[in-house]
Amino acid sequence: AGGSVHGVSLSGPTAGALHGRYVAIAATLNAAASRQIYRWDRQTSTLTQVTNTSACENRNPSISSDGNRIAWETTCDAYTGRGSTKKVVYSNFSGVTWSVPVNFMSAGEPAATCTGSEPRLSRGDTGNFIALVSNCRLTGNPAPLAPEIYRYSISGPSWSRITTATNASTSNFSPTSDAATSTNAGRYIYFISDGNYFNVTGGTSPEIYRYDASGTGTGTLKQVTISQAGNGYVGVRQA
Repeated sequence: AGGSVHGVSLSGPTAGALHGRYVAIAATLNAAASRQIYRWDRQTSTLTQVTNTSACENRNPSISSDGNRIAWETTCDAYTGRGSTKKVVYSNFSGVTWSVPVNFMSAGEPAATCTGSEPRLSRGDTGNFIALVSNCRLTGNPAPLAPEIYRYSISGPSWSRITTATNASTSNFSPTSDAATSTNAGRYIYFISDGNYFNVTGGTSPEIYRYDASGTGTGTLKQVTISQAGNGYVGVRQA
C-alpha cells in the first residue's frame, strides 16, 4: 500500500528462448520505504532484491541481456562513500545473490561532489560497457564544463570520454548502448546533445549523435540528425 514503481529495464535477447526474460525494477514497497532495485525473472516467477538501503534512493536501472548485471543511479552513502551525491554503480548476480555494488566512479574528480546519471549497459553481451552522463573528470583533460557522455569498459577497466562541451550551458543526455554481439558489443553509443559539435545547423537545437568506438580506443563522433531551429529530441534508444 502506497508503494510505486519509478523505473524499469527489460533484458535483451540472449537469455535463452524467453527473450526479455528479466525485468529490473526501481520501486518503493510502501509510502515510507526507500527506493530499492529488484529483478523479476519472468520464466521462474522469482523476485530478487538487489539493494537494501534506507534514507537514500536507488533509481533508473539498466539490465544486461543475460539478466546477471544491473547498473543504476544511487544516492546511498553505503554504496558510494559520498553522502547523498548521486553516482552510478553496478551489481552482478552470482546465481544465488547479488554482489556488493561496485563503485566504479570512485576515481572521478571532484569525488565528493561530481555526479553520475542515466546508466545504460551494452545489450548484446554480458553488459560489459556502461554509457552514462557525468560531470566528473573521469579521464583526460580538460575538466568538464558541463555533464559529459562517458563510456566505461568493465573488463580492463577503462574510460572513454565521448563529448567535450565548450560551455557550461551544454546539455548532453539520453545515452544508449547497442545490442550488437561478439567484438562489436558496446561499439556504438547514441546520445542527444545541444553542443553543436560539428556546427552543421548553426544553432543549438538538440541533435542525435553516434559515437563509434571502432576498437581503436579513440572513437569517432557523427551527427545523425539535422533539425530546424526550435525543434529537438527528448530521448533515443537503439535496438
